[in-house]
Amino acid sequence: MPGKEEGYTDVLKSSYKLTAESVAGNVTQTDADDVLRKGFTPTSGVVSASHGAWEQRATDFQLDVERWVLSEQRNREMAKKAFQSQVRAYATHVASERKWFDIKDLHLGHLAKAFGLREAPGRMN
Repeated sequence: MPGKEEGYTDVLKSSYKLTAESVAGNVTQTDADDVLRKGFTPTSGVVSASHGAWEQRATDFQLDVERWVLSEQRNREMAKKAFQSQVRAYATHVASERKWFDIKDLHLGHLAKAFGLREAPGRMN
C-alpha cells in the first residue's frame, strides 16, 4: 500500500545490523505494481504473458478472495477480526513513528480490500 509508510524503509536501513550472513541491501523499497506484476505474470512460456494480462489476473484473484470471504459467515468473521487487529496494531505505533504511521491518514476502505472485505467494518469491538 503506497503512502507515507514507504518513508519508514530509511529508518529500517539506518538501524539494520550487519552480520556475516546478512547483506545491507536486504531492506529495499519496491513499487507495488512491480510486486503484482511479478506475482501474476507466468514464469514459463506456457501461459501467454500479454501486455496487461497480469492486471486482469490480479483483479480476478481479488474478486475470488472477496467472494470466498462473502461465501460463509465464518470467513467474514475471520476477515473482520484480521482487519481489526491490523488497525489496532497500526494505531499502537509510538509517537516518533506517527509521521509514517498516523491512523488518521490510514484509508480504511483500501485496507479492508486487503482482507477481502468490500468495505471497512463499521464498528471496532
